Amino acid sequence: GSEGVAGGCTVSRSYRWRDASSVVGGSMVGPNHVYDGSGYVVTWPNELAAASAMLEEVQADGFLGAETRALWIEFSLYNVNINRFCVVRLLFEQLSSGAVVPYAYIRPLSLLWYDTASGLSWLLLAEVSLLFLVLFFLSLEISAMRTHGMAKYWSDLSNWYDWPSLLGFGLIGFCRYRTWWAMSKLKKQIAEEGVMSTAFFSFHEVLEWADYEQYGLAVDTLLVYLKVLQFLAGVPHINTLLYTLRRARDQLAHFTFCLVVLVIAFASSFHLALGTQLHEWRHMGTSVMSLLHVTLGQVDVPTLERESPLGVFLYLSFLFLVVLVAVNIFLSIVTDAYTAEKAAAIHVDLFKVLIDAARRQIHRTRTSINSLKARWKGVVAEASFNASTSFKQYVGERTTALSASFKSRSSSVRGMSRQVHMVRVRVTVAVAVA
Repeated sequence: GSEGVAGGCTVSRSYRWRDASSVVGGSMVGPNHVYDGSGYVVTWPNELAAASAMLEEVQADGFLGAETRALWIEFSLYNVNINRFCVVRLLFEQLSSGAVVPYAYIRPLSLLWYDTASGLSWLLLAEVSLLFLVLFFLSLEISAMRTHGMAKYWSDLSNWYDWPSLLGFGLIGFCRYRTWWAMSKLKKQIAEEGVMSTAFFSFHEVLEWADYEQYGLAVDTLLVYLKVLQFLAGVPHINTLLYTLRRARDQLAHFTFCLVVLVIAFASSFHLALGTQLHEWRHMGTSVMSLLHVTLGQVDVPTLERESPLGVFLYLSFLFLVVLVAVNIFLSIVTDAYTAEKAAAIHVDLFKVLIDAARRQIHRTRTSINSLKARWKGVVAEASFNASTSFKQYVGERTTALSASFKSRSSSVRGMSRQVHMVRVRVTVAVAVA
């Protein structure tokens, strides 16, 4: 199904106004405004003939008019051949001048990750394996924290980098679970309503959590690949580059502060001078991005000159102060730091450095594993000791009981032996008398 919303319109028939909390489609962000989702809602049928008839009826009713500020249409598609969903949101904004600005949001999604014909999802197995791998590294970090102590552990700057990366996987897993849960709820709703139902099935919640998962995965992927630089820190040439940034970090920090001030100053000036005439300077965010385009040479100078007399002056000022002066200062800072670091660097054997780095990493992993083994052996030994103590106590009690029983039986046997002996004596005496 699909759904259309038009806000602020005057209609000739009864269309029910719905607030943002009751609209399942959620809010809508357009090029010019942000809409909370409230408005007059019309649900369209799936059949072409019925949809065409309803479109003519809505048009005859004057559903859209001069008071309408936005109309958006939302629908979802599914292609069974490639197992992909597609969420489509079409927005038409009517400005105060009467112009209509179109905007389209098309998002393909893979949401049936674990639904396979064989019933066994290799993707699920791979994700579970990754989960156990992350848990293993978390156990190593926790073991190192307990072994070396909190102060020594957090004094290593690499640990401050490891934890965001590991916790990022946890956040991604949580978003995947929420996406799966929302999709399961939606599948249940579709099964109850029927595939050919005219009801509107909103993928807004699924899309929101899927976007969060993609954002987290993108950031965590960057962190994981940057981690490679730490393992390559012992390589001579890469080591020189990394220590160049470390040597120049103070100067780069002050330079970055001055550059940010310049960018904010020029973004504000361009926004005030051209914000009402040109779309790319309409607010501070777009102004900053437009300045980045200027540094790359993507600028329309005749348009700046035509729209405002300050346009060309601001452009030339920014070009001189930032592109010509600031960029050269940045290059000078990095060049001086690289020259000093290269002069201080000593010649090392690259193969030996790589072997030493691998040995250090193996030693660190082995130490953590041995620590975990030692703790596990302690737990097993304690459990074995408790079990052995209980067993020994049980054996002692049984031995004492058997010994007492044996003594009792021995006494009985001796008593019976005496009685037999006395009988024999009596028989002997009787025979003798006879």
